[in-house]
Amino acid sequence: MEPGLGVAVGVIERVSHAIASGEVVLDRDRVGAAATRHLGVESPWAPASTQEAVVDRVLGFGPIQRYFDDARITDILVNGSGEIWIDRGEGLELTDTRFGSNADVVICIERAIAPTGLRI
Repeated sequence: MEPGLGVAVGVIERVSHAIASGEVVLDRDRVGAAATRHLGVESPWAPASTQEAVVDRVLGFGPIQRYFDDARITDILVNGSGEIWIDRGEGLELTDTRFGSNADVVICIERAIAPTGLRI
């Protein structure tokens, strides 16, 4: 689990279940609204950034999703849970972004390769 998402484990599970059951359409805005609704009930003290982190975890690539969303970034290199590098065309930069564990890295890899039909 990515740092800071510990308070939202249940929210991630409930939002994922709502998508799987058809209660929530697989759309970033609607998933965000569902996350906000659940966070308001279950973790009202969670920082506002938690909602976006939940959406990134459910729909995207977790803590590195923001790098995929940044058109200036040409490469993302993940060397384990604690070492993530990016390139904006000027050479590699070590980021302060971290996955919560190596298992979270594997989940991200599985999500990335699933559309190709490959498995680890």
